[in-house]
Amino acid sequence: MKTINAVKSKIDGKTFEVKRKAGEDGRLFGSVSVKDVLKLMENIEGVGKGKVHVDDKEGIKTVGEWGCKWTSGKVEAKFKVEVVKEE
Repeated sequence: MKTINAVKSKIDGKTFEVKRKAGEDGRLFGSVSVKDVLKLMENIEGVGKGKVHVDDKEGIKTVGEWGCKWTSGKVEAKFKVEVVKEE
């Protein structure tokens, strides 16, 4: 439980940035998956012990800021993923 709470404290309220190729309208060529989000946080020990959920059921398919949460049992941390256009 100590590790889980340590993970929560490291991601709760934070914003993680990911760069993706996108068209002029901001639509991504592809999407940002849950696996991609976990990869952004791979340097946080214990993050793999939980699950990531994206607030939008459609997934992340456009440039912008997206609400997400990480859960492990009853522990929950909310964070954001900011998708920026890759130059």
